[in-house]
Amino acid sequence: MRAVSLYLFQVIIASGLLYGYYHFFLRNNRFHQYNRFYLLLVPVISLVVPFLNIPLYFTTTEKDSFVLRAIFSFSSGPAESTGAPVAIIDGPGRLTWQTIFYLVYTSVVVVILMRILFSLAAVRRMIRSNPATKIG
Repeated sequence: MRAVSLYLFQVIIASGLLYGYYHFFLRNNRFHQYNRFYLLLVPVISLVVPFLNIPLYFTTTEKDSFVLRAIFSFSSGPAESTGAPVAIIDGPGRLTWQTIFYLVYTSVVVVILMRILFSLAAVRRMIRSNPATKIG
């Protein structure tokens, strides 16, 4: 189950990066055929990218940085397999990666739901302020 959730997380990150590129650079582009092919290939690329294995080689001095230890401990699984010290301890009332993931996920869901509700309220206001007229 952890592998599936990690795969989905990587797909979401890849989709977000590719959509960000589209939003900032291609959204108002006049070459509609290029945009169409880009938008058709983005889901395929997002699903394939997590399967790519890109080896990273670091020296021992670079491995000691906190950010790299956090990345290695998150991507490799339990801290015992990497030998890296972990600042987050499992237990009741402790902050874990799973808790952080659920908090981020829940906050994104709440923001999206609020945006949908505000949009529906705006549509409702437009309907009330502009009466409908029947034409023959």
